[in-house]
Amino acid sequence: MSHMFTRTKLREVVHNIRMCKTLKEEQNLVAVECAEIRDCFKAKNKNLHCVAMTKLLYFYILGYPSNFGQLECLKLISTDRYVDKRIGYLGCMMLLDENADLHVLITNS
Repeated sequence: MSHMFTRTKLREVVHNIRMCKTLKEEQNLVAVECAEIRDCFKAKNKNLHCVAMTKLLYFYILGYPSNFGQLECLKLISTDRYVDKRIGYLGCMMLLDENADLHVLITNS
């Protein structure tokens, strides 16, 4: 499941999206990558969650829906690795609005 995900890094995803000639081609690529990101979030290998979140944040910047990553940001914040915490806090700033109930969980973690 996650072996497919580790094949594409953020740099490759950005390159592939920039190489898309049509909007439909870009949307298909984002749909495939989002499915792989969801699979990665379900996987037990927690080391890949940070990379998956960076891809998801890039898709958010492009305007694609990324609501499914909100809870994963909280999971990244609660890890011991500094890199994961940093990406988790960045994701919370981008994906959560100011009225979200998850802000209470951020302050508790």
